[in-house]
Amino acid sequence: MRDEELSGRASGAGARTLLASIMTEQPRRSRRGRWLTAAAITGVLATAAVVAPVVVDGGPSQSYANSAIEVWRDGDTLRARIKDMQANEKRYEEAFAAMGAKVRLDRVPVTPNKVGSLIRGGSGGGAVGGRTGFGTDPAGCLLTSPDCVLVIGVSGVGTEHFFLVGRQAEPGETYQNPATATDEGGQLADYPVDEKTVGTVRPVIEARGLEIVYEIIEPSPDGQGFGANPKDQNRPVGADWVVWEAMDLRQGVVKLLVSEKRVAKNPIYGGRKSEVSKG
Repeated sequence: MRDEELSGRASGAGARTLLASIMTEQPRRSRRGRWLTAAAITGVLATAAVVAPVVVDGGPSQSYANSAIEVWRDGDTLRARIKDMQANEKRYEEAFAAMGAKVRLDRVPVTPNKVGSLIRGGSGGGAVGGRTGFGTDPAGCLLTSPDCVLVIGVSGVGTEHFFLVGRQAEPGETYQNPATATDEGGQLADYPVDEKTVGTVRPVIEARGLEIVYEIIEPSPDGQGFGANPKDQNRPVGADWVVWEAMDLRQGVVKLLVSEKRVAKNPIYGGRKSEVSKG
């Protein structure tokens, strides 16, 4: 993922406005806080039921469809319904290219609880007013379901857009979504590790058949944030070092965020995790 691709992410105010124009009802966050969803799509979707590009007065195509996707133009916005989430990604790119847009939809390896979820969407690549919006029809469905349709909208002159959809990771593949191993669905869901020592958690984790890797962090003295020096990652980690959190790295592997010294507050959360989570 290029840094610039993180600009214009779909969580911004502009993206929410765009999504509202796609849907018949205002978008809302799901209980997981990762989805922008909406009610069933009506009205304008009927205009997308075409099987070939349509050219008006020699201008750009107004609509395009293949077996995987329907795309149509509405002012300066392109809207699309992705009917086949298992299709070759080139089919989606082909449809958007026919409309004069560059949109990439990739399936990336994710933790098991995020398979079928839209992980991220955004705009980059020299964007001028680039915006993205996305939802599902029916609202909140998983894209692994054959009845679930991804609905997206993009706009912006000279803008490249991207969407990442979670797929099951192959053995050895690194997950592309940051995921806390101690949260529900994680590989350490029933075993909180925060503020314990490496010597305490290591035998428990290894007894579960999980491999451990470490990320050495440098907490701020006040516990409000931390840094990680890439040149410092080969130092041996002692049993008395402090564990601040565990992340699912890949199947069978967890990464412990550790520091040599203890600080007053968990630097990951700016306080004790259990108290911050309740707040």
